[in-house]
Amino acid sequence: MAEVYLDGVKVSTVDLYSDPGQSRKVVFAKKDLDPTVEHTLEVRALGTKNSASSGKRVDLDAFVVLR
Repeated sequence: MAEVYLDGVKVSTVDLYSDPGQSRKVVFAKKDLDPTVEHTLEVRALGTKNSASSGKRVDLDAFVVLR
């Protein structure tokens, strides 16, 4: 489990658990950000987990920026 902050404001709590063998998936997306302003994205591991999960690790695979 992780919290997502955008520009210092909590915008989401995400559950990163997925069934074994499941393809990668987008767990957070944000539209309509002002491209003329610099933004800060922060992902904070909560140290908690989905009851089906065997661990509390938080991995970040990629950021995708579309303009």
